[in-house]
Amino acid sequence: MGHINRMTKRFSINRKRVFSGFALLILAIGLFLFVHPVSAFVSMDYSHCARRGCTKYKLTILGNGRVVFEGEEGTFKEGRHVVRISQEQAQALFDEIESADVFRLERNYLRSLSSDGPFISLYVWQNGRFKDIDHLAGDISAPPNLIAIENIIESTVSDYKLIREKSGTYAGEIKLQIASEKAQCGTSYYGECYQMRVNEDIQWSLIPVEHVDGFDWQEGVEYEAVFALSRITFNPIWTSYTAYDFVEIVDSASTQ
Repeated sequence: MGHINRMTKRFSINRKRVFSGFALLILAIGLFLFVHPVSAFVSMDYSHCARRGCTKYKLTILGNGRVVFEGEEGTFKEGRHVVRISQEQAQALFDEIESADVFRLERNYLRSLSSDGPFISLYVWQNGRFKDIDHLAGDISAPPNLIAIENIIESTVSDYKLIREKSGTYAGEIKLQIASEKAQCGTSYYGECYQMRVNEDIQWSLIPVEHVDGFDWQEGVEYEAVFALSRITFNPIWTSYTAYDFVEIVDSASTQ
């Protein structure tokens, strides 16, 4: 019981910090929009982690492509950095946000009091609508589209190596079978996964959809396809995953 009370107190303090930071953020963005009107903005505050070594930063992307990054801890670059992405990249990001229907999501996803993971605050203004969402990483009630948007926001500025330095090591090609239905990835990774395996003699492996590039999968169709594998490593926190780049379809069959 004492543990729960301590956790509750910590998140109460964190929320006060978030509200204070939120007020300053809205004031700063409001002043900028008054001088430089833009169609939309999204801001993500990634912080308030209980354990050491967590990534802490604030990232704001405006509809005109202007990016303001403030790295505090565990980021590849620290301090304030202003860069610019292309208008096409900015439009693609806000199209993804629109498709994810974030304005229909709940105000917060903070039900996992046992988590010591980061506290993520997302602020979106688009088409005259505003939405702010507080998300405690580890809350299993958080919908996949929220997790996906958080990942997409990070990946939009990956070329600038602000948050993490990404490097890839080519690991060759492999032929895999892909199931006709996707599955939920489980507790280790939020979102949908492809079910893949080398042959019928082994169980399906769950591969996050975001880790597979260029594959035009359709529900109700089983595939045998070739992928080029690369090991992607992010520094300085040294996490990694395997990326699957689609090469060609060897065979396919409808299961319907």
